[in-house]
Amino acid sequence: MPRIGIITGLKSEEATFAALMANSDAPHVRLSGARPARAQAGVDTLIGLGVDYAIHVTARYREELADGAPVTGATDGAIGSVGVALVLATMTTALGFLTNLTNPVPAIQDFGVLAAVGIVAAFLLTLTVVPAARILLDRRAARGDRLPRRSLAGSSEGRLSLLAAACIPGGDGDDP
Repeated sequence: MPRIGIITGLKSEEATFAALMANSDAPHVRLSGARPARAQAGVDTLIGLGVDYAIHVTARYREELADGAPVTGATDGAIGSVGVALVLATMTTALGFLTNLTNPVPAIQDFGVLAAVGIVAAFLLTLTVVPAARILLDRRAARGDRLPRRSLAGSSEGRLSLLAAACIPGGDGDDP
């Protein structure tokens, strides 16, 4: 049975990934005794994609809130619209990592399997933990009338237009 300890600290993801690689007894995974330095590339990739998934869900959630949806409705709308894209992105990314199983180097095969499992885990956490945290925090803010609905509306479009106008000579709208 694999042993995975709960490790705290700034490098907990790296330590957990290294522990998974060192302690796996799964028959389909041949672990090659990878060192944490080799595991670092996988950890960085998983963190990057997990954060990317969370940003997509949060951005859509904020759009729903700005359109006047209640906190729970905004969460449901965000997961309903962005969730489909994240499912497809997760599937293609996991399949891409699983193509490493065709590589003759066992360490690359191990990386592919563990990265695919990690991507699926990041997806599941994004669709469970992120919305749950948003609901808990934003319900509290809504009860105290501190939920910033107006400031979330159209925040990126307005800033992009201002930036474009500032960078283009004569882009301030005064010239014909």
